Amino acid sequence: MDAKRAAVLRHSNYFEEMQAVVSVGHSNMAEPATRTRDYHFHNNYEIILFLQGNAEAYVEQSRYPLERGSLFVVNSREIHKIHTLDGSSYERIVIHFPPVLIQEMNTRRTDLLSCFHSHSPGSGNAVLLSGDQIDIFLTLAGKLSAALTDKNYGQDLLVNAYLAEILIMIHRIFEQTGALQALPIGTVVSKIMEYVDEHLGEKISLDRVAKDFSLSKYYLGHLFRTQTGGSLYHYILLKKIAAARQILSDGGSVEEAAEQTGFMDYNNFIRTFKRYTGVTPGRFRKLPRQ
Repeated sequence: MDAKRAAVLRHSNYFEEMQAVVSVGHSNMAEPATRTRDYHFHNNYEIILFLQGNAEAYVEQSRYPLERGSLFVVNSREIHKIHTLDGSSYERIVIHFPPVLIQEMNTRRTDLLSCFHSHSPGSGNAVLLSGDQIDIFLTLAGKLSAALTDKNYGQDLLVNAYLAEILIMIHRIFEQTGALQALPIGTVVSKIMEYVDEHLGEKISLDRVAKDFSLSKYYLGHLFRTQTGGSLYHYILLKKIAAARQILSDGGSVEEAAEQTGFMDYNNFIRTFKRYTGVTPGRFRKLPRQ
């Protein structure tokens, strides 16, 4: 492990969900991957730099083969996952941050979050960094990670400054090289995902999907898991909760969010929402808008 990676690792721990703070994490080959994580979303925005391993990234209905230097930006509304192709570990740097923190630093000329918003979901999320750009990113991530544990005067300003520098760097790379081209997931699975999107306001059971696609329920689940590494049942629930979050963010009531995402049982909606987001829909509705 080189000095830059070691510096990031010394100063940070990886957190799956962050509500209102910045975090930097480093997962490396010394930490065996016991399983591939299923589709998920975060309450914060996420930057992922892939360093090594045999894996693919999935963002919404798109698939990205990963290589050293693949960098992803994912907003809080995009569901995503990294799928290991051979069950082995992979190495990446992950940065989480609340978008409201960055919005306060935007100017009339510069929107630091534009690379998170200027694409349709699952398209235009990734760029490929050169060797020199990887080194610069690792240096900045190390400085950001160290600043997060600093107790001295000006610590908060340093965190903001390093994070802003990272975002400016990423935006410029997107402008200079363009986004990586996403690959489609298998044809049938892509159609299933489109079907889920089109029927989010209804009750969607695996039996119903299997019937509408003239497949057995067993083969349907097997096909989806084989091509995405995840569960179709989980994917359906996650898409419903992601849609509910959007309704609440737009000012809708908890009752409207439940009804418009096909939850027939109000209490079940509240339990499911909290299980996937960590907060009740009522509390989420009161959070600062992103």
